[in-house]
Amino acid sequence: ACVLIAYLPVDKAVPQSGDTPADVKCKTYQIFHDAMRVVLQPLSDAGKEGVRLTGGDGEVRIVHPILAAYVADYPEQCLVTLAKYGTCPRCRVVATELQNQTEHEARTRQFT
Repeated sequence: ACVLIAYLPVDKAVPQSGDTPADVKCKTYQIFHDAMRVVLQPLSDAGKEGVRLTGGDGEVRIVHPILAAYVADYPEQCLVTLAKYGTCPRCRVVATELQNQTEHEARTRQFT
């Protein structure tokens, strides 16, 4: 099951006098990271302190949930998966069909 827990900002930082393009980019990244920190703080606290949950057998246990995620845009996905830019990091779709939502054959080591 999926549950929407937050909308993340897509705002860009407003350049201040003296800001370089790199400064503005870093500030924009910081907006995203600050939003993620606010959204994930309750889960972080639960991981440290533990949460009482009732299991399928009816027993109550203290659990410490762990969140692991890797958020990446398309260029970062290509970099991490060693896939050629303009191809899908998961399947063998050709570049001209990347926008289509149809399933394609899975990528193989030989294809990459």
